[in-house]
Amino acid sequence: MALSMLSTEHLARVSARRPWTVVAIWVAVIVASMAAIGLLLSGALTTEVSLTNNPESQRAENLLKDHLRGPEPTNEIVIVRSDSATVDDPQFRGVVEAVYGNISALGT
Repeated sequence: MALSMLSTEHLARVSARRPWTVVAIWVAVIVASMAAIGLLLSGALTTEVSLTNNPESQRAENLLKDHLRGPEPTNEIVIVRSDSATVDDPQFRGVVEAVYGNISALGT
């Protein structure tokens, strides 16, 4: 009786006769799968979130922003450093205040 090439009995016989060939085929399949996932899935994943429709919660958030809170304020961090002066030195404090004044003059 001829065995079908895809029957479980035939696959079991081939696996028993050549176990290392079967292991090599499985390793090749896993490596090819990982390569395909790395190439194809990376473009589909993103950390950006945007709603495709305009739900009520998003409309409410927009109304709150427009009429009550206003736009989000900009936060900036500036580090002023000196190798010789300390925070208590008037010259250092003057430089920091000048930088703060220049940044504040830029507006939002």
